[in-house]
Amino acid sequence: MANITNRTTNPAKPTFRISIVLGKDEITGKYKYHKETFKGTKAAATNYAKKLEVELFEGDFVEKNNISFNE
Repeated sequence: MANITNRTTNPAKPTFRISIVLGKDEITGKYKYHKETFKGTKAAATNYAKKLEVELFEGDFVEKNNISFNE
């Protein structure tokens, strides 16, 4: 289940933090999370979070990484 947190500092530009539990790490026993910042309305953030959950459930979810080609 997704957790949506309001992170808005400017009311003209609503921002939300979407956090989804990916499951437990088998080695450490700690939960893994996928977190994204979404800019838009609360309804749009909720729809986007549902889309991410469906991708996760169906196995189509690919977690983004911040590795560049130079590394």
